Amino acid sequence: MTRYLLVAILIVGGVGACVGDQGAGGTGGACTSAFRNVDPRALPPYGASPLDDAIRGCKTVADWRAAWDAVPAAHPGRSDPIEFLRDRCMDPVLGATTLCHEVAG
Repeated sequence: MTRYLLVAILIVGGVGACVGDQGAGGTGGACTSAFRNVDPRALPPYGASPLDDAIRGCKTVADWRAAWDAVPAAHPGRSDPIEFLRDRCMDPVLGATTLCHEVAG
């Protein structure tokens, strides 16, 4: 009996941890974290953007927009999150991401 209780607690705890990553408003936690980690002054390799890791970390366009709005310091001088995303999704590696597939569809 106690073994089943322990398994149930572990399962519920694991589900809670996964749900917790989405944040209170449904915004993807990994997406917002990726935006917060952006240093717009950093010089990425030629052809890359400091926001490329955020593109990899965001799973939906809704998460991308929410994180874009929540962390404006990550993209100084840029106002249209979808235009920026479409431009970066032209990169073949980024174009294969879930986010780029959604924005292209």
